[in-house]
Order: sequence, then C-alpha cells, then structure tokens
Amino acid sequence: MAAQSKPYYVYVLLRPDGRPFYVGKGCGGRKNDHEAEARRACDCHKCRVIRKVWRSGKQITKSIVYSTHREVDAYRVEADLIASIGLQLLTNVLPGEQGFMVGRIVS
Repeated sequence: MAAQSKPYYVYVLLRPDGRPFYVGKGCGGRKNDHEAEARRACDCHKCRVIRKVWRSGKQITKSIVYSTHREVDAYRVEADLIASIGLQLLTNVLPGEQGFMVGRIVS
C-alpha cells in the first residue's frame, strides 16, 4: 500500500538563476496554475516575470518546500517563508497567511 501524500504544500517559483520570485500555498496542481495564468495574458508582476523568463528561452522552476495534512500549518509556513525572503524581493502581493485569516474572528 502506497503512503498517502500530504494534500497541502508550500512552493516557490524560481528564476533560472535560482532566485525566488513567488511563494505560495496550494494543493493538487496549484503550483502549475501560474504559468497557465501567464499564458492567458494576465498583466500582474508575477506573470510578467514568467513571460520574461520564457522569452529568454528558459523555464521557471517550481519547488515544493513543505507539505502537510494541516492547511493552517501550510499557511503559516508560507507566511514565514515570505517574511524570511522579504516581500520586496517577491512578486507576491500579500505577505502570506491570508487564506488562514479569511473568516477568522479576531478578538
């Protein structure tokens, strides 16, 4: 019997030189959605970076850096990784953990 894979993960999109430009949390094929978005001519910074890499004849690297069964843990790792790299060096719009905060009541 094969081990059950962990459904949530944190991933990094990297330029060909290894510099990260996006950190995300996902499940399933989420890490691949950004290239599909770039193909649809989205004009966000992340998609512009992806298309620039493609124009150079290279590909982006997608690296899963953490996986878990607990979505809350994935959100926290995502936020910590964004903070450690620095939002100013990434194309992320938000500092992470946003999905975790949705619907949460803060006292």
